[in-house]
Amino acid sequence: MKFFYSLLLVFVMGSCGWPGLFPKPENQQAVTLKIINYNLWHGLGEGFFKREELEPSSHKKRRFQEQIRRLKEAQPDILFLQEVNPVSSLSGRIAEELEMKAVYQNTNCGVSFLDLGLPVNLDMGIAILVRPPLKIKKIKGLKLSGPVGFCNPYLTFQYAEFRYALFALAHHPQYGSFLLVNTHFHHGVEWSDPVREKIKHWEVSGVLTASQKEELEETIEASNTRREKELKNLFSQLKKLQKHYENLPLILAGDLNSTISSPIYKKIIETYQLKDSMEIYSSIPYTWNPEVNIKNHKYTEKFDVPVPTFDKEEIKSFFKKYDQRQRRIDYVFVSPNIEVLSHTLFADQPGEQGIIGSDHFGVMVSIKTQP
Repeated sequence: MKFFYSLLLVFVMGSCGWPGLFPKPENQQAVTLKIINYNLWHGLGEGFFKREELEPSSHKKRRFQEQIRRLKEAQPDILFLQEVNPVSSLSGRIAEELEMKAVYQNTNCGVSFLDLGLPVNLDMGIAILVRPPLKIKKIKGLKLSGPVGFCNPYLTFQYAEFRYALFALAHHPQYGSFLLVNTHFHHGVEWSDPVREKIKHWEVSGVLTASQKEELEETIEASNTRREKELKNLFSQLKKLQKHYENLPLILAGDLNSTISSPIYKKIIETYQLKDSMEIYSSIPYTWNPEVNIKNHKYTEKFDVPVPTFDKEEIKSFFKKYDQRQRRIDYVFVSPNIEVLSHTLFADQPGEQGIIGSDHFGVMVSIKTQP
């Protein structure tokens, strides 16, 4: 009977319509808000029954303490988090520590029913937190890519990577309502001139056969195509929401695993007409920076980039170094009618214990909404 009611709850939760708008303020006023976008880093490797812990538990504990310390110090009004694991309990704990309200979406959870499942330490997700007087309602979590399956707080079935977006409705009593979107796109090699030139060199020099070159290119192309599909699915949903919610202002944040030279970034700016909160920069400040964030990245050294290397050290070494290059992949985008007042990296320096909180640096932005 408990199983039946749980399944019924899952069905009802998935069938609910979008939440209604908050009451509009009588006299709408401009408000200034601080936003942080931060990938917390799950710190997990591979494993069927249990994912491998990449770092000592003591280091992970100190990282979390550093994350909370930095966030308390910054006092964000809106907080976007990725790689929250376990998402249900950890998002609640962070919200309690920061005196904020949270909504979340499970993204990678394996196979589970209620609190039982495999891998035993995998319940990853994305979350959005707001600080009072802001209020928040979850609109929905949308699976952007991945095989057949689903992730929710009650029942999950997943045998390969999912990617999601979390849509929420926020409200400020002086300004009114706006849309919030948090996402985390697929990780994989991004096409660039250096990658294309290197593959061509390997073919000409005989490092790669024709069939190996084709397999490598198809793998890279699949990663790029997947991210473009994720973006398309996200904005297809967003278009429906903006129509339903009368074109409310939008804040979109996340880890896009894409640089500013990517088609993903260009479409967000040119096709979807959003503003990059750090648009004055070209390639800096870097949010993925192994050259500075040395200790955290050392824990991931044994993991290779997901491309075929055909047991050739030259290929493996190139992609390893390519993935470790400095770049900006974490963003906050806003509607054209939102003014960006300031922008900087967040938690990019060692704290009191000499530890940086994540393998990513966060993005901290101050904005002003226009009435």
